[in-house]
Amino acid sequence: MEAGHGESFGSGNVYLIDDDCDVRTHVGALLRLFGYQVRMYADAKHFTEQVALEYPAVVIIDMAMPELNGLQVQKRLTEAGSLAEIVFLSGNSERQEIIDAMKAGATDFLWKPVPREVLAAAVSAAMSRSRIATIRFAHQAHIRSGLMRLSTREREIYQMLISGLQNRQIAARLGVRADTVKKHRTVICEKFLVEDTAELISLSREIPAAASSEMLGQRG
Repeated sequence: MEAGHGESFGSGNVYLIDDDCDVRTHVGALLRLFGYQVRMYADAKHFTEQVALEYPAVVIIDMAMPELNGLQVQKRLTEAGSLAEIVFLSGNSERQEIIDAMKAGATDFLWKPVPREVLAAAVSAAMSRSRIATIRFAHQAHIRSGLMRLSTREREIYQMLISGLQNRQIAARLGVRADTVKKHRTVICEKFLVEDTAELISLSREIPAAASSEMLGQRG
């Protein structure tokens, strides 16, 4: 579905934080035109302390605001483990502020007044990144939940399954019968809510190896 001026309509949640009412009104209207769910805030402190983000999400932050500036808002979001992507929208920022914002993980830094096509492209790219992060987080939660249901032996077999070993190979390593491994494999798939080993392996590949190893080491 295409917008009237060439931008693609988007989906997702955009949080606009700016103490300038005119900016909130104008930018917010554009974002809604692009198809996003938009929430606007004049008070950055209230936003960081009271608002629960819905993902995927992009947070658009003005740099210069009372009480908390844009970098402080970014820092709080990062420390809270936010999956939102951050785009700065500023009228007057120092070069070092821009450098600090990008080093801290901001997706983009836009200048006021921002052209609609520039805004559309920046938010679309940021939303795509947040969507990927949200999916990855959901997969990690799914895997963590499945691992918590496994017995010690099932975890051993799970590790061998996702490394590509066949039932006979696993059985030989563990000194058990192949049909015993097959029964364990069926239970493991049930606990992960997947149909077969191929789907289990596909799910396991959605997260970094380091994160998988960390979760395998956790119990209770």
